Amino acid sequence: MNEASNVSERAKTGVYWVSLTHGVKFTLDFMISVGLARLLHPHDFGIVGMATMFFEISYIVGNFGMAGALVQKRHLTEQQAHVAFVTSSIVGTILTGIFFLISTPVAHFFRNDQVAPVMRLMAFSILLNSMGATAVALLQRRLRFRRIALLEIADSIINGGTAITLALRNFGLWSLVWASLLTSVFHLFGAHLLAWYCPRIRFDHDSFSKLFGFGSTLTLKNIFVYLGRNMDYFIVGRRLGEESLGLYTRAFKLISIPQRQFVAQLNRVAFPAFSYIQDDHRRICNWFLKGTRIIAFISIPTLFALAVMAEDFTLILYTDKWSGMVSTLRILCFAGALNVMYGLAGPIVEATGNVHYDVFIRGGNIILVLIGSYLGSSWGIEGVAVGVLFASLMMYLSRAFLLCKIVSLPIYEYLNVSLYPICCSLVSAGCVLLVRQATLIYMTHLSAFVISVVIFISSYLVLMFILAPKEYYEFLFKETGFWYSRVLRVKH
Repeated sequence: MNEASNVSERAKTGVYWVSLTHGVKFTLDFMISVGLARLLHPHDFGIVGMATMFFEISYIVGNFGMAGALVQKRHLTEQQAHVAFVTSSIVGTILTGIFFLISTPVAHFFRNDQVAPVMRLMAFSILLNSMGATAVALLQRRLRFRRIALLEIADSIINGGTAITLALRNFGLWSLVWASLLTSVFHLFGAHLLAWYCPRIRFDHDSFSKLFGFGSTLTLKNIFVYLGRNMDYFIVGRRLGEESLGLYTRAFKLISIPQRQFVAQLNRVAFPAFSYIQDDHRRICNWFLKGTRIIAFISIPTLFALAVMAEDFTLILYTDKWSGMVSTLRILCFAGALNVMYGLAGPIVEATGNVHYDVFIRGGNIILVLIGSYLGSSWGIEGVAVGVLFASLMMYLSRAFLLCKIVSLPIYEYLNVSLYPICCSLVSAGCVLLVRQATLIYMTHLSAFVISVVIFISSYLVLMFILAPKEYYEFLFKETGFWYSRVLRVKH
């Protein structure tokens, strides 16, 4: 078997494990989030959200791009892995001290004294995550996605179990804080054990410089990604308060489920796989189109259905104290659909070493999110959501031109790959709205929700098979057949 075929086989195996794990992890995370939403108040999530929006940037800077450099590099030495661990640990230690010291100014910025103690305790998770980054990168580089899957499921169980246990004991927002810290401790030891990596305290300038070139640019790009994704959080927290921030973050996390639980997991397979074939642009384009077709088939109808059934969904699962997020949730669902459609572009940009182009695009996205969120905040969190939707649309279009430049992907193919799921989802949503107006307005929220789900799924699948049988029969039968063969192989 040649190298290209071997990479393809290993990538498919990685997708299999990621897909298998996705269902388990999604179910766990969703059940835990619903349970915590019932046990805690939006105010608690808002305070923790104010602290974690600062910590997310520490996770990006914490390994100085060393983890990404380890995955992307064609030839890696043991010495370079040790240098990456030492660098990540040093940067993590510095950031832990910085975030501990700035906790009080941050609390003053949000006009909430409870933010400071939360930040001080959660600061220690920065060091723990930085120290574990090298081991996780080695697992990715070796395409050991089965082990990564086991680690992530265990993380979800420990985080959710701890948070719910403490919430039941009336720890309030501290149940979220302690759960996060304990999960970071487990993740550190679990990652090193699964990677079978024993770090050494070694450092040399030559190994560092070979990793720093790519890693520093990737870090800058990821900082811009963070700012673009969190600028709306800053605006809402500053101008509208913790109650509005709690509602907004809950809505945003719901529409980000396909991105975080599906696209992000596929990206873990795509980045090392694209790195292996980084000079074969034709094959990269084929993999991108096929992967995006699968993502669109699942994610776009999910988000469109959520937009249509947002009120029933919210009142059934979260109770009426979260009803203030319904309109925002509907608007953000369309932003989420745009985000998943260009989700696989990131690994291509990184694997081909063209991160510097993405830095400029992400910089423009920050400006759009900032202006849109600030202007939209005059109309509440719904206005902020509209600003974010516009920024997502511009990001989607800019990725088309970027992929055309770096891997010669035709723009019409980029735009056309998601056309069928979008059209069929819109028609299905219209069917649901017509039926709801005619009959479901007299039913309970639960009955209306169940019937709406059945109508949407049925009409969507029928339309897809009528309009685009070739592409999606291949997805449903050829790829499912591969996964089934993998299950048989595991069993035997």
